[in-house]
Amino acid sequence: MYTTVEESKALLELGLNPMTADMFYTSLDGFKEPWVWVSKPGMHPSDVPCWSTGALMKICEKCDSVELYYGKKGYTIKAVLDRTTYHGYAGYKTSKEAYIDVIKNLKING
Repeated sequence: MYTTVEESKALLELGLNPMTADMFYTSLDGFKEPWVWVSKPGMHPSDVPCWSTGALMKICEKCDSVELYYGKKGYTIKAVLDRTTYHGYAGYKTSKEAYIDVIKNLKING
């Protein structure tokens, strides 16, 4: 599971550091599938960084605590950062969506 081009661009607009990404989309294949970064020598200006769920989880490790649950309605997440608590709603279809929501709402910039 990984971010779409649209999700990746939204995370960049929030200030997420592109070097925290572990994959990238390239115009060479029309931004169809992400490529895995073997090394990060720098991105071509048209490339779009892409984060796997694991990379998003690692960014959320900056929180004081993160709790992810799965129930009948989908994923629910709770995170605490610098005494600010964020409660995500029940109903995320994937854990990726839950982690993206925490990054957006707690303004974690990676």
